[in-house]
Amino acid sequence: MKYMKLIQLNSQIENVAADALVYSTNPYLRLTGGVGASLLEKYGFAVQEILDQQLKNPGQDSVAIGSVFEGVVPGMPWKRVFHTVATDLAYMTNPKIVRRIVKICLAECEQDHSIGSVAFSAIGCGWGSMRYVDFISILTEELEPYEESDAFTVTLVNNRAC
Repeated sequence: MKYMKLIQLNSQIENVAADALVYSTNPYLRLTGGVGASLLEKYGFAVQEILDQQLKNPGQDSVAIGSVFEGVVPGMPWKRVFHTVATDLAYMTNPKIVRRIVKICLAECEQDHSIGSVAFSAIGCGWGSMRYVDFISILTEELEPYEESDAFTVTLVNNRAC
């Protein structure tokens, strides 16, 4: 029987081969740091345009914490990219929100049979207040229902300690 794999990797996430990518940005949806800035640099302003479309109402300058948006631009190697908001405007992270985001993204990937691998950044860490070890705990717990599944492999990518 195959089992779900969780791999930890120290690398730049934009260089990791996977079918899906999960990362977090800020409530303003500005790709100014971390993974978002790397995606913007590598794939161009079209990545920012995906997020700008989420600010639909006149005068709206931010989205709710816990939001999850999808969007891939030409040239990206992933079939699905989950742009998530894991921190508030002061970059504080609520573990319950992070858990909800992880659960949503894993469920979406499980339902999409074209997804064989998912790369996660440590959402809520880095620019957020969550510790890396706490994110690992949440991710590990949320992977438990998939333990005896060969649905996909999950890679947790970290390019710096948080």
